[in-house]
Amino acid sequence: MAAFDALVRKRDARVAWALVAVVTASIPAMVAFGALLWAGFATLLVAVAVVPPLAARDSSVMLPWETLLFALSPIFVRAFGPPALDGVALSLAVSSIALVLVVELATFTSARLAPWFAVTLVALTTMAAVGAWAVVQFYAGRLLGTQYLGSQNALMWDFVAATGVGAGVGIASQLYFDLSAVDTDIDLLGGGDR
Repeated sequence: MAAFDALVRKRDARVAWALVAVVTASIPAMVAFGALLWAGFATLLVAVAVVPPLAARDSSVMLPWETLLFALSPIFVRAFGPPALDGVALSLAVSSIALVLVVELATFTSARLAPWFAVTLVALTTMAAVGAWAVVQFYAGRLLGTQYLGSQNALMWDFVAATGVGAGVGIASQLYFDLSAVDTDIDLLGGGDR
């Protein structure tokens, strides 16, 4: 059974590395099309994803490919979705990075996260990053004379979306971990010990 587990781990690592390669290859296209924010998100995602294999000096020590595929979803929402979903895509991107970090902590370190803490960490990280982005937009608007922020009402709805997306990502990821054989100690819904 250990040999089978090792084969599955290597196969999953290959799929994860293929996803990392796709994201890495898409970064120059994003820069060419002027999507610098999304190129930065993709670069950050690649950097965070390669930390475990670099730290372990083993290319098979990789995040679950499903987690990486989920983390890529904001790029697809932004590229192919309607412009009305841009704010949600940004919140989803930030939540994805937070989720990847939480999964790395639980999978590759001795850190154990309480269910409420992991969900709260993903949601608060999302809200904080969206808040910081709003501050950057506000000052860019004042200094450069642009109108990045449409209205205060729109800004508040961005915060509501960020909170909802952050909590939703935390809960959805726990459902995934409960239904899969991913070896983590995250138990966001409080289902008990593994």
